[in-house]
Amino acid sequence: MKQTLLDGLRSRGRALDGQTVDTLCAFGAALLEKNRVMNLTAITDPAAVAQLHFLDSLALLDAAELAGKTVLDIGCGAGFPGVPLKIAEPTIRLTLLDSLAKRMNWLAEVLPGLGVEAEIVTGDLFAPVEGSVFDLIACNPPYIRTGELDTLQAEVQREPRLALDGGADGLDFYRIIARRASDFLKSGGRLYLEVGYGQAELVAGLLRENFFVNIKKDYDDIERMILAQKK
Repeated sequence: MKQTLLDGLRSRGRALDGQTVDTLCAFGAALLEKNRVMNLTAITDPAAVAQLHFLDSLALLDAAELAGKTVLDIGCGAGFPGVPLKIAEPTIRLTLLDSLAKRMNWLAEVLPGLGVEAEIVTGDLFAPVEGSVFDLIACNPPYIRTGELDTLQAEVQREPRLALDGGADGLDFYRIIARRASDFLKSGGRLYLEVGYGQAELVAGLLRENFFVNIKKDYDDIERMILAQKK
């Protein structure tokens, strides 16, 4: 895990100090250990955790200035992208939100031991943070079409259905986010979304009424990320 992380950071021109890298790896090890008894992630290979959880999460640091900012990671699951961002940029004021209490309880148990401070909130979508505003909202919502769920790889199907099912066209949660996210962002605040293959332009279209939208490619040169700014 550590070597994959170091190699990936080097190839992207980003440097993290040794303690930060060690904390990321400790979080990854805790994730994989707990994943033996609780379904936290479908990714079980340490190198893949470094690539798909850590490096993909840290890509947001290249897209937005987050030092000292308030960040809401909504639907955070096992803590991605919020926890890696907080580890790499400790001045972030992080709120983690998910509807699955067992995952949030695990984060509440493991993060203090790693020296990671975060507000941990359990509930559906925006309801638990009603009345709050943030500099950035990050979200990787369910985006699999309902009709495709039974065709997914077996390890992916271990995930709770509500973490995968994006409705008939995979866009149900994006519609809610497009309609409501601006109410929870400060003036000029940003929204970061991960999207499924082929969904980037569709999701961008949903957002353009309330946001200036940028579609970005991931490290595999696929349009999988959207960074939008509140109008």
